[in-house]
Amino acid sequence: MNWQTVRILLAHEMRMLLRDRRTIVLGLAFPLLILPLVLYAAKSSNERRQKTLEQTVYKYAVTGTESAEVRTRIARTLKSLDRDSHRKQDEKILFRA
Repeated sequence: MNWQTVRILLAHEMRMLLRDRRTIVLGLAFPLLILPLVLYAAKSSNERRQKTLEQTVYKYAVTGTESAEVRTRIARTLKSLDRDSHRKQDEKILFRA
């Protein structure tokens, strides 16, 4: 492979790319303008989803032969969570009967 030919071709192609304004705009300026918008939209979407998940209340029914045991364990878990005052409010698991 002739490296001088490769260098000449590379220099020529780079010169052609830099002459074309559309290539520069689409390759450099457009991403620099769009990237902050995309990041803001992703952050906003994530915050909205997190808020929705925190406000969701799941309803459930406990039936069957082991229902009394399950209800006892749920009550014990709720008491345990109430005693854990060192946990942040965001980290608590919310159970509603």
